[in-house]
Amino acid sequence: GRLIAIDSHGQITVLADQYNGTRFNEPNDLWIDPQGGIYFTEPNGSSVIRPIGRVYYMPPSRTGELQLIGDTFAFPNGIVLSPDETVLYVGEYAMNRITGVPLSSPGMVNPGRVPWVFATMVGGIGPDGMLVDSKGNVYTAHYMAGEVVVHNRFGFQIGVIKLPADAGMGSTNIVFRDGYLYITEALKNDVWRVPAKVPPM
Repeated sequence: GRLIAIDSHGQITVLADQYNGTRFNEPNDLWIDPQGGIYFTEPNGSSVIRPIGRVYYMPPSRTGELQLIGDTFAFPNGIVLSPDETVLYVGEYAMNRITGVPLSSPGMVNPGRVPWVFATMVGGIGPDGMLVDSKGNVYTAHYMAGEVVVHNRFGFQIGVIKLPADAGMGSTNIVFRDGYLYITEALKNDVWRVPAKVPPM
């Protein structure tokens, strides 16, 4: 129920544990913007028939109030920011889709644009961890599909990275490192990697 930072000596600092006096209900995933602000999801208790999941933004100063991005998400899981910082992508696990939230500035929903369904996944259960590359392509670990799905910045699917046939289906998280895309698989507790074709952001 907390957002924490752990320094190189193992010292824990609690950055936030509540919003408007109400304790968090198990935050899940986060993305740090270039300024050091933190976008994070709070899915627990929400579902496809109870879309009450929340997404927040913590300013870089860590001293201001948390900004609520939205509170009607269906189990918001993975989260990632476009390279130009104008779109926040939220993986709605319970809807098996990715929602695009337009931003006018860090942590502020753009009132002149409409949030939209960026992409709908096929099969599996829902989107988990997410990344973007330098071209603005969005990579999504698709849980119970055993794959990472890649969409371009317009929401068109341009590729699928399938785990091997003998791997588990529980693809959960992804990260770029030293020219590779690493993929965690939660059912067999394995980590896979594949060469990355586009440089990370």
